[in-house]
Amino acid sequence: MIQLVHRIETEEERAFRRGKLGMAIFFVSLSMLFGGFLVGLFVLRARESEWRPPLLRGLPWELWVSTALLAVGSWQLWLAQRAAASSRRDEVFAPVKRATLSLLLFLVAQAAGWIDLSLRGFAPFTRNLYTFSFYALTLLHALHVLGGFFPLYRVWSVARAQGYSAARHAGLTYCAMYWHYLGCVWVVILVSLHVLA
Repeated sequence: MIQLVHRIETEEERAFRRGKLGMAIFFVSLSMLFGGFLVGLFVLRARESEWRPPLLRGLPWELWVSTALLAVGSWQLWLAQRAAASSRRDEVFAPVKRATLSLLLFLVAQAAGWIDLSLRGFAPFTRNLYTFSFYALTLLHALHVLGGFFPLYRVWSVARAQGYSAARHAGLTYCAMYWHYLGCVWVVILVSLHVLA
């Protein structure tokens, strides 16, 4: 006869599960913010006869570079999570370091895209709804990226001290979840900016 053994969940596991639920609720609220903004832009686009300036062709190429950098940062955090889950403490910090560099370069690429657009005559306060929408959306995302560096700094510190393991990796997981989420939001923004054109 087979006897099933029911494992009792530890307090740390319960806290981790509650933390992941909290992150999911946080993502729903952020999605409402970004979603509401995008819906508003699509409504404006439907009402406006002249939307995009005729001389503005395509999105700045720097946005594609920043997309790749965000993907690399997210991938590196995933590698750090895998190392922590396997208790390979000494292998967690290197991908966290690469992720941090990649995500910092994401902001540099974003700024370069804004400067490029401004130099072409489409400054943030150009009297055009498409240009305003472009800056507003990318700035809203960039502000959330900046906010993500606070937990990333904490993850950096713990990873450097080899503090993550299979039993203790909640902070790394929450941080990675946030950056994966921002990557998904960025793809939606990029597609929306392309479609809105």
